[in-house]
Amino acid sequence: MILPFILALQATPAVADSTASASPQAPLGAQDVKINTGKFRADQYYPDYAQRMGVSDVVETTCTIGRKGALEDCFLGSPRTSGYGFDQAAAKLLDASRVAARVKSGESIEGRTLHLTIRFTSRSYSSFSVRFE
Repeated sequence: MILPFILALQATPAVADSTASASPQAPLGAQDVKINTGKFRADQYYPDYAQRMGVSDVVETTCTIGRKGALEDCFLGSPRTSGYGFDQAAAKLLDASRVAARVKSGESIEGRTLHLTIRFTSRSYSSFSVRFE
């Protein structure tokens, strides 16, 4: 009765080794893709209240690149400041954004993971920017 259990335990690492060799490709970053923010510039997603108060922040995100470059299943990290709407602004920006379907090497990137840092920078009430890093 113990022998089949031992054999099963010995067979498990071989299965794990075969899946480890088929590991997924490394995540992409903003430098790897061209991001189109739709009909609005990224700056237009800056939260109004944060803009008026001169508050800057950063939101870390991870998405899956879907069909036609849509950003799907996005996970947003918490902004460093709360109550200014940076998380909602980042979600709206990601929802409107698309990436090119292929990278420079010509390979398809559908299904790949994309890590982005969305940096909201306020220099004054009338000078602010939003960029992907």
